[in-house]
Amino acid sequence: MTYRHAEDLVELAPAYDIVSTMPYIPRDTMALTMEGSKQFPDRTRLAKFVRQITGKSDKAAQELLDQVRQGVEAALREAADYGRRYPDANRFVARVSEVMNVGISRLTDGLAPTVPVEVEFGPAP
Repeated sequence: MTYRHAEDLVELAPAYDIVSTMPYIPRDTMALTMEGSKQFPDRTRLAKFVRQITGKSDKAAQELLDQVRQGVEAALREAADYGRRYPDANRFVARVSEVMNVGISRLTDGLAPTVPVEVEFGPAP
């Protein structure tokens, strides 16, 4: 997330600001701590973080997390399309998609589950 002041619009950070080691190191943890833990946070902890950092209401924090979930779901659909267009990338796309689906499961904590976007590919050439 990016923001200049607590009163400003909160936006998603550009993708180049996101560094994920999870596709390469499956049992990795976060590099920095959140509330004293390096474990990836669930929706409740993320909403609390958003409220603390931005001063926004719980409703606004929940709406932001829903937007993040929708963005991840859109990225999963694009990844599946990429994997179909470039079969050599199938294995990597499947791993990234697996990690992203885990992230979606954290964002749906306490809500009706979102159906994960399945990535299906034919055999690699």
